[in-house]
Amino acid sequence: MNNHKTSTVISPPYTLAYTVILLIAVGLRFALLGSHPLNDHEAKLALQALALGRGQDVLLAGEPGYLALTAANFFVFGASNFMARAWPALIGSLAVLLPLLFRPWLGRETSLLLAFFIAMDPILIGTSRIADGSALAMVGLIGGTGFLIMKKPVLSGICLGAALTGGSQIWIGVLMLTVFVAIGRQTLARLSILSTGGWTKREWMTTAITTAVTLIVISTLFFTNPVGISAVGSSLADFFASLGDIGGAQLPAMGAAWLWMELPVFVLAMWALVDGLLRKDEVTRLLGLWWGLALVLALVTSMNGVDHFYWLAFPLLGLAAKQTGALFRQRSIENRLVFISELVLVVALTVFSIMNLMALVNNVYLTGEETRNRIIGTLLPIILLIVLTILLSWGWSTSSARKGFIAGMLVLFTLVGLSNSWKAAGLGSRTQYELGIYEGYPIGQAPLMATITDISRWNTGYEKRIDILLVGVDIPSLEWALRDFERLSKESGYNPNLSPSLILTGIDQNISSSASYRGQKFLWTVKPDLAVMQFNDWIKWAFFRTAPVEQTELILWARNDLFPGNATP
Repeated sequence: MNNHKTSTVISPPYTLAYTVILLIAVGLRFALLGSHPLNDHEAKLALQALALGRGQDVLLAGEPGYLALTAANFFVFGASNFMARAWPALIGSLAVLLPLLFRPWLGRETSLLLAFFIAMDPILIGTSRIADGSALAMVGLIGGTGFLIMKKPVLSGICLGAALTGGSQIWIGVLMLTVFVAIGRQTLARLSILSTGGWTKREWMTTAITTAVTLIVISTLFFTNPVGISAVGSSLADFFASLGDIGGAQLPAMGAAWLWMELPVFVLAMWALVDGLLRKDEVTRLLGLWWGLALVLALVTSMNGVDHFYWLAFPLLGLAAKQTGALFRQRSIENRLVFISELVLVVALTVFSIMNLMALVNNVYLTGEETRNRIIGTLLPIILLIVLTILLSWGWSTSSARKGFIAGMLVLFTLVGLSNSWKAAGLGSRTQYELGIYEGYPIGQAPLMATITDISRWNTGYEKRIDILLVGVDIPSLEWALRDFERLSKESGYNPNLSPSLILTGIDQNISSSASYRGQKFLWTVKPDLAVMQFNDWIKWAFFRTAPVEQTELILWARNDLFPGNATP
C-alpha cells in the first residue's frame, strides 16, 4: 500500500516518546564509556588521532572521519578513553532519530517502535561504543538517503559526505544500497521512494557540492591536514582487500553469537517477513531485500567480531517493529483467565527449564543419576507447557491461549534482549568476554600501570617521568596506555649496552644486560578462545559471559637500583 502521503508532523506525545528513547540511547552508549580500556583495534586508531592532534606526521588508516573528529577532541579536551569513543557514541545515539525520515512509509507506531529497538539493540550499542568510524558510516549513509528521499539536499549532502569518511565499512553500505535500488526499483517507484522526478538540476548540484565540501572539511580536519583526504582512497582499497575473506573459523562462532544477541528481534522479524510476503506487503518486501543483501555482504567481507553484522540491524529491527506493532494492535482478549494462565505458564515453565539446563552445564561433577534428572528437568517443563497449551486451547479459548503464549514469549524475549543490551553497554561484570570486536581485552592495564607509576613516583617524584623501553612488543593497547609517559621508546630488539629504568617484553623474551634487572609477569589481555569452545561453553557464554580464554602476557623488567637497598653492580 502506498501511504507515503502520511503527515510528517509529530504530535506532542510522540515528541515526548522520541525524547525518552533518545535519552535511553544516550545512557546506554555513554555509560562507563571511559572506564573500559581501549583494545588493539581502537588503540591503533586513537594513537593516530593523538599524533594528528599534536601536529605530528602520521600514516593515516582509512578512517579519516573518525581520525579527524577524534583528533579535534584530543586537541581541545585531552586524550582519554572517553574522548576516543565520544563521537561514535554520540553519532550512534542519533541513530534512534533515523526512523523519522522513513515514517511516511513505516507508519507512526512502527517508526516509534523501530526507534526504541535501535536504542536497545545490543549490536548497535556495541558498534556505537567502539572507537572507529562504523557508526559514522551507517548513520551518515542511512541519514543521507533519508534526507534525499525527503528532498533536503543540504542535509543529505552533509550526511553523505560525513559517511564517506567512515572507513572501509561505508563501501559495504554503498554497494548494498546500489544493489538494493537496482533490484527493488519497481517497488520503490510504486511507493514513491527515491523518486527524483521533482528534483531540479540545482538541487542535485547542491547535494553534490555539499557532499564534496563535507567530505573535504572533515577528512582534512578543517583544512589543517590536507593529506587526510587520501585516507578515503585507502578505505576503498581496504574494502576491496576484504572481499572474499569470509572470516574463516570465526564465521560460525560469530554467527551463533549474533543470533543469540539478536534472537528476540530475529524471531519477530522472520515472522513479519513470512507474513508480509504472504500478504504481498511491499514495505516488508523491501526490508527483507535489504536484510538479505546486508547478510550476503557481511558474509563475504572480512570479519572481526559480532558487531561486523551492524548493517543488518536496521532492516531486521524494522521488520521486528512491524510485527510488534501488529501484535499490540490485537488487544482484544476473549478469555482473560486463559490468557493470564497461559502467559504465566510460558514464563514459569520456560525459566524452570532453563534453570535445570544451567545446572546441567555448570556442574561437571554430576553423577549419572543427577545428570538424568537434570535432563528430565530441562525437557519435562517444555513437554508440560505444550500439553497445557493444547488443553487450554481445546477446552476454553484457542484465541486467548494463543495470545497468552505470544505474550509469554514476548516477556521472555524482553528479558533476553535487556540482558544482552545491558552487557553490550559495558555494564556487565565480565566485559572481557564480549565478542563485539574480537580483540583482546586489556584486563591487566590497571595493575601494570599502578606498578609503573609507583616506581616512577619513588624514583623521579612524578608518576609519568620514568624512562620505559618496549622491546619486541607491538601492542597498540599497551602503547595507548603508556601514551603520557615522557620518555617512552620502542625497539624491535634489545641492545645490551642500554640500561633503561623499565623494560617491557613479551613472555618469551629474556634480557641480557650489563645492568641487573628483576622481572614481574603481568596478564595483559584475554579474549574468548573460539577454537576450543564447545556447546556447553556457548551456553555458559550466552547466559553468564564466561568462556575459555586466550591470554597475552608481558614481563615488566625493572633495574635493581630503582629499589631501596639495591645498587647497580
